[in-house]
Amino acid sequence: QAKAVDPDEDANGMVVYSLKQNPNNLFSIDEQNGAISLTGLLDVNDGSYQVEIMASDLGVPQLSSSFILTVSVHDVNDNAPVFDQLSYEVTISELESVNSRFFNVHASDKDSGTNGEIAYNIIEGNTGDA
Repeated sequence: QAKAVDPDEDANGMVVYSLKQNPNNLFSIDEQNGAISLTGLLDVNDGSYQVEIMASDLGVPQLSSSFILTVSVHDVNDNAPVFDQLSYEVTISELESVNSRFFNVHASDKDSGTNGEIAYNIIEGNTGDA
């Protein structure tokens, strides 16, 4: 919420709020109390948004001042990793040497940063010391 104070009296001291710079019209402001709201979805790929907020008095001449509000967008972990295939099947020789790499799987995650990093684990299928 933006808050401005004007020490003048009467209309000269009454303050109204507006958005001077509003990227993609994603924000709105209550002109009476300065409450800022979202009007659309933010894109984490944009990183941040610069919103210029202006406070104006109702005097004649009308005086105003403004400031820049930086809104940073952080990614949430809302996408699960997805393998590039639903199932895999491979045939190898019984003579395959221990610890040899014989197959690769691949998954991707649409989240960014650490939320998009993937760790692979074998959760079942191993028997004995395999």
